[in-house]
Amino acid sequence: MTIKNLFFDLALSKAAGLLGRPGRLLRLAGQLMLVKKPWNLTRQDWQQVRQQLDTSGRLIKAVARRTYTPQSWQPVVTLIAAALYFVNPFDLIPDALLGAGLLDDLSVLTWVFASASAELKRFGDWEKSVSH
Repeated sequence: MTIKNLFFDLALSKAAGLLGRPGRLLRLAGQLMLVKKPWNLTRQDWQQVRQQLDTSGRLIKAVARRTYTPQSWQPVVTLIAAALYFVNPFDLIPDALLGAGLLDDLSVLTWVFASASAELKRFGDWEKSVSH
């Protein structure tokens, strides 16, 4: 399944160019961790999105620091694009339109997390192995 969204397509083209720029990737990962969308994070589904955002931010940092090498670069580029899309308040449906703007972000994130799930799991396993 592919997603058709001009703003995400722009973020995707920009994401590939960021792979060779560790400083920009680290800044993006930091921005991703700081963004607090006004979602009800007590609900399990929102908590799962937040957890996947945090994991994505850590993965982007590890790639930027060259401490983690992904099995495939495509999911990483897609995660970087999702981070760019997520931190940008001006996307397909601006976040200022609270309900619709947040659903827009959620739909993009849900699609990206599903498409990058194998790499996110691999990264999580790697994190556990290096923390012991």
